[in-house]
Amino acid sequence: MNRDVKTGQLVLDQFPALEDDGYTKRSGLVVPTDLAITVYKDGVIDAMVVTITEIGTTGDYKISFTPITDGFYVVQVLIDFSKEIWAGYYNASGDFATIQQQVDKIDKSPTLVLSAVTTGSLMDRVCNSGLSKTYNQATDSLEAIRDNVSDVRVYESEPDLR
Repeated sequence: MNRDVKTGQLVLDQFPALEDDGYTKRSGLVVPTDLAITVYKDGVIDAMVVTITEIGTTGDYKISFTPITDGFYVVQVLIDFSKEIWAGYYNASGDFATIQQQVDKIDKSPTLVLSAVTTGSLMDRVCNSGLSKTYNQATDSLEAIRDNVSDVRVYESEPDLR
């Protein structure tokens, strides 16, 4: 079963290393001697770093990794002594809620209250020429600037300056 995870965030999972009887767990296994890791991203072998550590001395092992780009990841762990393969399936995608919050800061803040624009934000830089916060919609908006342009010359070609 696929697990949805967020790109850029730590992913944790766990698996048991079982003996041939199917229920006794084996403790003390280490990478790469006893456990071999293979990672696939969108069906191609990937070099993403996966860490495996034993949880105490229980024979249960924790894996951790951080997907850097969106995609479908498969993490396979070969348990060498039993020749069993444990596999985890992860669908990594961006954190759309965070992205939407960032867009809202740009889009909604200026329309709700002009003073809500954060100093240094994109809207602050678009609206203000300096740190003095002197933006005036009546005179500084694009429409006001257009209406106040009194001397516009359009040249078909470069003027003859001789």
